[in-house]
Amino acid sequence: MPRLAALATTRQTALPGAVSRYVGVPALDDVLHRIEAEATRQRELFGNEPGARGIEWAAAQIRSALSAQGEEELTLAEATRRSGYSEDHLCRLVRTGRIPDLRDPPGRGAIRIRARDLPIKPAARQIHGADAHGLASRPSGGTEGHHGH
Repeated sequence: MPRLAALATTRQTALPGAVSRYVGVPALDDVLHRIEAEATRQRELFGNEPGARGIEWAAAQIRSALSAQGEEELTLAEATRRSGYSEDHLCRLVRTGRIPDLRDPPGRGAIRIRARDLPIKPAARQIHGADAHGLASRPSGGTEGHHGH
């Protein structure tokens, strides 16, 4: 059983941080580790080798899909939509080297940004399609609206 505890806390293949940030679910890597720990548990506690292999296969498929998604090259317009940052801001980040410039040769042609390198604005991750007025007029606890009605 000590081996199970050690394996359950060992991270086998971590997702790149930018991939987790890109999908907007920072805890996704932790979820995958818990899934992989369950495979170990199935194998060691219950002798369920086929079940453990199935769980490991599924976790590997998710990791592979996330990695491929992180490698996707985005246009500036798509990067703006996904990140929540303006085109000007993303251009500035490319120009200053904070985001890798995928153009060949660098500095010429339309900007392309790898999805895993894209910063995600915190507000873009949390609130989609909400404006300040809409947020202010929502009830904030009881049954009363913005103006006490």
